[in-house]
Amino acid sequence: MPSRPFRRTSALLAALVMLAALAAPASAVDGDAYLSLANQKRASVGLSAVGWAASGSHTTSSVTGKLYSVMIFVKLCSAPPPPAEEPPAGGDTTFTRLAGADRYATAAALSRARFGSGASTVFIATGASFPDALAGSPAAAMADGPILLTARDGLPTATANELARLRPSRIVILGGPGVVTDRVAAQLQAHAGTVERWWGATRFETAAAISRATFSPGVPVAYLATGSTFPDALSGGAIAGRNHSPILLVGRDSLPTATADELARLRRRSRS
Repeated sequence: MPSRPFRRTSALLAALVMLAALAAPASAVDGDAYLSLANQKRASVGLSAVGWAASGSHTTSSVTGKLYSVMIFVKLCSAPPPPAEEPPAGGDTTFTRLAGADRYATAAALSRARFGSGASTVFIATGASFPDALAGSPAAAMADGPILLTARDGLPTATANELARLRPSRIVILGGPGVVTDRVAAQLQAHAGTVERWWGATRFETAAAISRATFSPGVPVAYLATGSTFPDALSGGAIAGRNHSPILLVGRDSLPTATADELARLRRRSRS
């Protein structure tokens, strides 16, 4: 029996020969012919044919004089069906971004996209905080006019330019002089024949004043949202405007007097 070192050397030589055969075959073996012969052999012993492709090479060792063969077998599998094409998100929906360099320019871009031919009434609210603009959104919907934003002490260029394009006959300031100063009100006089202010001492009173100036008693529904943060009133603004209903503001644990009084007024129906 050959010694263990000899067997290891022979195995190593055989492996090298096989690798050399894979890298540069001495002579290719016809895979189709081999497969045909293999299936004939399987059929002779009652086995079914296989769908394998085979190829390989063989070479004669210069050391042992023996013929070494290397065969590669690949299972032939049918390709999986392509995945169904997903329809584009939103189907035929077209997505458009309306934006500007800042909040004032974005509000102007929204106005420009919606009110291409101008608007008779325009609402002005501070761009520094949310309550007045959100409470005013149903009023803007009722008047079919935009809400534009302003700084406390000066009219931004984007807002002034949009007012010049809209050419309104009436401008309504939402909020008191503490958030939109009289200096801004004076600047607005150059853009409309009438400038008025709807406001109260607090955000709750301002929301009630906006409702009182816009809605008659007997509205079918009034929407209440926290006056502390904006998401709820922001989400409800569109539906309130669509339903011709006001948005009033409340505290977390209390109903402000201004809100309660306005709810009582809205509930009253005129006598026929």
